[in-house]
Amino acid sequence: MTFALLVSRVVDLEQQGRDPVQLRQALEALLDRYPLCFGYWKRRAELELAAADEPAAVAVYERAVVPCAYSVEMWTLYCAHAARHWADEPERVRGLFERALQYVGSDYAADGIWDKYIAYESAVAEAAAADMGRVSALYARVLALPLRLHDVYWARFAEFAATRTASELLAAESEAALASFLTRQGAHPVTTEEMRGEDEGARKLRVYALLEARYHFYVAFHASRRALEEPIRRRYYHVAPLPAAELAAWRRLLSWGAAQPTGHVCDPLEPMAEVLP
Repeated sequence: MTFALLVSRVVDLEQQGRDPVQLRQALEALLDRYPLCFGYWKRRAELELAAADEPAAVAVYERAVVPCAYSVEMWTLYCAHAARHWADEPERVRGLFERALQYVGSDYAADGIWDKYIAYESAVAEAAAADMGRVSALYARVLALPLRLHDVYWARFAEFAATRTASELLAAESEAALASFLTRQGAHPVTTEEMRGEDEGARKLRVYALLEARYHFYVAFHASRRALEEPIRRRYYHVAPLPAAELAAWRRLLSWGAAQPTGHVCDPLEPMAEVLP
């Protein structure tokens, strides 16, 4: 059966409100033939939620991330489910986010899943009236990556930082390590008189300057890859073939990646910041 016919069968059953058993069978038939269609995995999981069976929905998502291991969209859907339904299990939610980031965290279009993670940690901290150290740490990680919204994340972080303490932005024990890293990279910011001292005002100015210098370092560091990523529009599976121009763009990106040296940047805020895409 063709993709169009399989989809038509699913749509007809959904619109008719027919027996969920038939709809489940139709979705299974589609996903058996086209397992990279992340949107239909979501519909399959929601069918279980409609029957008030959240563990069965999780089982569907676990099946989905096997063929869709490198799908940002699939992991984002699964993590959104976790954030909504595992409210009393924050470590379980964090564990799923971290698992997802191992696969798709450095994808050029991974902003969706980073946004979910940052929003989740912000909500948890606000509910507990806790400091925002975890949120700052997530911003530090995302700002080391060659994402399409890299500049947007810095603007968001700058706004966030305006109302946070120096210790929330950067732990005291990390400050010297970051300064040393930036010095080695030739990117250490100029220290002004206002930054000298250990009072809150001086330390916040100093910490912010270090984090801003780190951001500019990664802008330059990832410039080549981001220039090759930008022309690519379709980053998800579709049954239609890629246009010739986009296929050529993928080939240029992959050829560039294959030619890069292996290794890691020894960034104290992101120990596994990759040199390779």
